[in-house]
Amino acid sequence: MALNLEKLAEYKESFLRSFPNGETFESDDYKTGERNYKTELVEAFQSELAQYFPVLPRTDAELISLANGLLGLFFRPLAHAERKPQNLVGWRYASFARLLDDKGKIAFARAVGALLDESAPLGERVRDFQDELERLATGVGEKVGPAMKRSVASFFLFMFDPSLYVFVKTHEYKQSMNDLVGSHCQGEEDEYERVLAFTNN
Repeated sequence: MALNLEKLAEYKESFLRSFPNGETFESDDYKTGERNYKTELVEAFQSELAQYFPVLPRTDAELISLANGLLGLFFRPLAHAERKPQNLVGWRYASFARLLDDKGKIAFARAVGALLDESAPLGERVRDFQDELERLATGVGEKVGPAMKRSVASFFLFMFDPSLYVFVKTHEYKQSMNDLVGSHCQGEEDEYERVLAFTNN
């Protein structure tokens, strides 16, 4: 994936305005404003929910409880965000979570389980999850678009393993890919794989 070096230089210049001399992401302002609440979310997922993947609970009651935990991540008051919830997934995109009945929660827990099952190809997992998310959200009267599906899918992948997966903000990735490689991959079947390749380039 060839990069536009002129644009890359502009991005580097912008980065160095915030992190002079290429310092690491260890400044107090960065930690307070950007990192700490994300770390808190990931730690909550890892300590409370990660144990249920890839082998999901078997009973409906356990699956409902798991779904409540997963969906609750959208709304959890965070100590590092002044007791406000996360803002990775916007409230409009997360509103379906408050409307699912028990049957919907069971289906959602299973959908997240399949998304995080790394024995299957990544692209297949993402597409299947997004299809099920659309079915569940539209079933409770919520509007669903590509950005919403992209946001929710990448949120749970990021919670599962932030060293491997990235959270996708539609506008930012579209702009940066257009700038740096001349085109974006949104809407393509292998979209998420190409986003990871771009991020790791």
